[in-house]
Amino acid sequence: MPAHTTLFVGLGSSHGDDRVGWLVADALVPRLGEHAIVRQAAAPLDILNWLDGIDRLAICDACQGTGPAGSWRRWPSPLQDFPAGRARHSHDLGLAASLQLAARLSTLPAEILLWAVEIGQASPNQTASAEVTAVVPAVVDDVLQVLTCQHA
Repeated sequence: MPAHTTLFVGLGSSHGDDRVGWLVADALVPRLGEHAIVRQAAAPLDILNWLDGIDRLAICDACQGTGPAGSWRRWPSPLQDFPAGRARHSHDLGLAASLQLAARLSTLPAEILLWAVEIGQASPNQTASAEVTAVVPAVVDDVLQVLTCQHA
């Protein structure tokens, strides 16, 4: 049994660059193997359904307003000063609020890691931009390095 039960969640949508979390998750599925469970979610609140037995949560999501499109950053646990973002709908909790809810429900894992990729356009029926698509391999490599180095 692995030292950690890790869940990686790629957050996103089908709207242009906002799909970056899904792209990272897709690339991780064949490469993470037994090191993590990999899922995709359209809403951060979905994560709460998957936390049973998880002691490390890794997330990749899009962000806007922190740098040029295609730039990215990893926040180690505990998360501090990460962009909270706003919910798109009144019934949709953002990532920060969803994690706070998990903490209040005592289901939040001990370790949380966040990869945030700065996006440009997030228009419906658009593909991801070249800037965002180009950084997916670097983000994937970083996720692999972080999530598998403790399992060697």
